[in-house]
Amino acid sequence: MIHLKIGNYTNKGDGLMLHAILERLQGKDELTLLPKVAEYKKRALLGLYQSFWFESLANPTNQLLTTTFPTKLRKKYGLVIEEEIDSVIDASGFAYGDQWGPRKIEQMANDCARWKKQGKKIVLLPQSLGTFKDEKVAEAFRKLLDNVELVFARDKSSYEFATSLNHHTNKIKQAPDFTGALKGKITDLYRPQPRQACIIPNHRMIDSTDDQIGPRYLPFLKECFDSFTDLGMDPFVLVHERVDYPVAEELQKLIGKPIDIVYDNDPLVLRGVISQCHIVVSSRFHGLISTLSQTVPCLGTRWSHKFERVMEEYKCQDFLVSPLDAPQEVRAKIEQLNEGETRQRVIDNIAATVEEHKRLNNTMWGEVEEILGLSK
Repeated sequence: MIHLKIGNYTNKGDGLMLHAILERLQGKDELTLLPKVAEYKKRALLGLYQSFWFESLANPTNQLLTTTFPTKLRKKYGLVIEEEIDSVIDASGFAYGDQWGPRKIEQMANDCARWKKQGKKIVLLPQSLGTFKDEKVAEAFRKLLDNVELVFARDKSSYEFATSLNHHTNKIKQAPDFTGALKGKITDLYRPQPRQACIIPNHRMIDSTDDQIGPRYLPFLKECFDSFTDLGMDPFVLVHERVDYPVAEELQKLIGKPIDIVYDNDPLVLRGVISQCHIVVSSRFHGLISTLSQTVPCLGTRWSHKFERVMEEYKCQDFLVSPLDAPQEVRAKIEQLNEGETRQRVIDNIAATVEEHKRLNNTMWGEVEEILGLSK
């Protein structure tokens, strides 16, 4: 039995990571996760058990509450206690670094120490890591490293941040985001026309950037929208996370006319919509991944090292843009991706990276399955 430590299915990045894990491991072992990750109907549909313990309670209290619950009833309702877990896969995405402070990292480090004593194998799948300038954060992550089998950094910067701790560096490897091979669902939700462009906003570009970028973000999106329109690409907005819907509505007000705003709870449906686009501008990381991994040319907004690293991996670093860039510079990049030799060269580079990432992810999964005893 494998416990999946993952965020929340309502976050599309977490949802995509969960689907990617299921695609690879379902049928090789039974999988379980905490109820908070997804509502019951979704867990049942995906064939998942539910881990029966409480993160907010100290472990002795957890054990008292969960182990005294009748085994027959637990089995009947698909409840799995900690003692029944053989291994743990962590697909947090972005949870270990100074930005989050030490508390939750210390909690995970303590969990890992306890799980290791119980003989469980623990692996962290590719995710963003660091920075570790805060000594309490660094020390908590070192303790975590003491008790896990393997940690995969998702990009070069994350790998460098993690290995700079000079602690169990042999356990730290690099592998790309593992959601790229997922197939999107083509539905009737929204069918982009040929040569239609898409904008994927992120409210964090307004509330988590500096006092120069934040105020420029909505005008920047409007300039992209106007450029797409001028070039005959009939742009629409795809809301990758529900919390970004107000940004789409504010953009519509700024444009001054109704625009198509697309959203769905299923991340695979949104991935299917993205696959049909001509060009995408994305401020969401997994929106960027869903675009590039399906060989769709993309402009990525420059505001986090993880965006920069993934654009470098796909050899698209020339198409990183910022709300502070001159509008004519951004339009020139859109024109380059619209048609001609540059567009074809970009598509060829993306396609080559897609194949390389498939190879690297297959290697990563092979190592994970061997550690968890699933490779027989």
